[in-house]
Amino acid sequence: MHFETAIELAPRPPETAHYPLVVGALSTLLRASPEELDDAIDDVLSRLGDASGADRAYLFVRQDGRWFNTHEWCADGIDPVKDHLQGVALDEHEAMATVLAQGKGLFIRDVTALPGSALRSFLLSQQIHSIQCVPVLRDGVFYGFLGFDRVGEGDLFTGAEAGMLWALTDGLLSAVGRQRVERALSKMRTRQTETLERLRATLAAMPELMLEFDEDGRCIDYHCSAPELLAGEPEAILNRTLEETLPPSVARLQRAAMAEALDAGVSHPPDYEIDGHWYRLTVARVAPDSGGRTRYVFRIRDVTDERAREAENDLLIQVTRRMTNRALVLNRDCRIHWANPAFEQRTGLTLDDIRGMPLDEAFAIQGVARATIDRIMAAIDAHETVQIELELRNQAGERYWGDIAMQPLPGRDGAFQGYLIIGTDITERKRHEAELKRMADETAAAHARLHGAIESMQDGFVLFDRDNKLLMCNSKYREINAEIDDIIRPGVTLPEIIRTATERGVYLADGSQAREQADRLIHAIDDRDFSGELHYRNGRVIGVRATRMPDGNHVGLRTDITAIRRAEQRLNDIIRGARVGTWELDLTTGTEVVNSYLNELLGLGDGQVDEITTQRWLRLARETRESW
Repeated sequence: MHFETAIELAPRPPETAHYPLVVGALSTLLRASPEELDDAIDDVLSRLGDASGADRAYLFVRQDGRWFNTHEWCADGIDPVKDHLQGVALDEHEAMATVLAQGKGLFIRDVTALPGSALRSFLLSQQIHSIQCVPVLRDGVFYGFLGFDRVGEGDLFTGAEAGMLWALTDGLLSAVGRQRVERALSKMRTRQTETLERLRATLAAMPELMLEFDEDGRCIDYHCSAPELLAGEPEAILNRTLEETLPPSVARLQRAAMAEALDAGVSHPPDYEIDGHWYRLTVARVAPDSGGRTRYVFRIRDVTDERAREAENDLLIQVTRRMTNRALVLNRDCRIHWANPAFEQRTGLTLDDIRGMPLDEAFAIQGVARATIDRIMAAIDAHETVQIELELRNQAGERYWGDIAMQPLPGRDGAFQGYLIIGTDITERKRHEAELKRMADETAAAHARLHGAIESMQDGFVLFDRDNKLLMCNSKYREINAEIDDIIRPGVTLPEIIRTATERGVYLADGSQAREQADRLIHAIDDRDFSGELHYRNGRVIGVRATRMPDGNHVGLRTDITAIRRAEQRLNDIIRGARVGTWELDLTTGTEVVNSYLNELLGLGDGQVDEITTQRWLRLARETRESW
């Protein structure tokens, strides 16, 4: 010990006058129930502290290598320190820990007399001026310690006060031990009660029949939340043997299951049928009772619906095995559980290769892009239905397309059980779509070239369908008909265009002349070929040519011949001023047109003839020769 002059051992004093007080305290502790013990300890500390003139009385308990101030009494006006002394490491104060651990009491008459140390600082931080503590131990095991403190500048302890602490340690340890045992038993009883309640609730929720049989095959107890599972009324089953309540074949099966369970501990015989219902039985051997007799527990479940589903599933599996579409089944963890032969054949992956493989990994080895896999897995994680077209790659490196449908599979209770994935090979469809797209692109390009060519024409171009509804026109056509541009839209008919232009005075003709012109133009629509001129009020002269095509569509050209007609007019004016006879020959019709001066020269008179045919020329020639 480093502090012989300041730290002393608290002696075990002989019997003194404080023993009646200690006996009363021990009586309080021993009479206290586990629930009352904490209050009893506080009461004992209060009485002892007050009797010893202490400012604080306390109990420390060691748990998991740390010290906890579990109980504390403070005199009036003294600040408690219990809350600050939880989980402290007193072992670092060597003198204090060593003395108490050896089963010796610790007495520091005057803390201020200690030389500078961690222990001195620790005690003064609690304003402790004088302290004495005694260990609480049994069979050499150090459980904790009891102590008195005096704080401030008051009187110091003499050491005699430790006697009542020593006298209290065994009784306090016994009371605390009893409390711990009682609390442990209480927790055990609570857990046992909870376990029994859970077992009862579990049995009540199970749609199954639980029967208990003795070794003679006689029913001695039962539990059934579904009475319809019983072969008869409970009174007709209890205390009766298997042969007395069951068909002979079923009784023999259950007897054989009991024999197997006697040897193996448990038996799972084949399903059996009674009155159109199928049942599944499990027999378990129970440890012999006090009389050495073996008992058996029968667990019986109606599996009629389950067997029907199993049969349906077997049929579905057979269909799936034979279908040409690829099929995968995923488990709850979205790992591959099963694949049909069509999947193996198309992908080159066998079921043994991929069983248990995560779906995203299976997609990755088939060449699916990571971003696409992430989108699919996000939907899978949310248990959503997925429909997607994917370009895949088989193990031979061949690329192909699949239409993938992913459907979540619910269990009987609606809970998620996994996924069914069906893949349809759409490679040929994709090739056809690509070819159609190529042809469409080429057609669009050709259309664009045609449209560009039509748009660049100097003439107005217009196309109507067989019903004379506008299909398309170029900007030159719109520019020629600017006054009615608001109605020139696909679907408007040619008669509507003619009538609107007439009504708005676009053409030069007026009144009845305008109406007659409109009627002539509309009537000419059905002609195979049409050509003519339209004189516009704005002074323009438009040549009109139209042709009805074999498919019934109507194509037309509108040519601005205003400059030509004005040039002709100027030429005619010059000719008239020079008194020159002129004639024009139409090579198509063979008709010649002459002016008035040529009429005079021919002796026809002014205004007699405007057109002269070839026959007319020959007749004039004969008349002239005869006159010679």
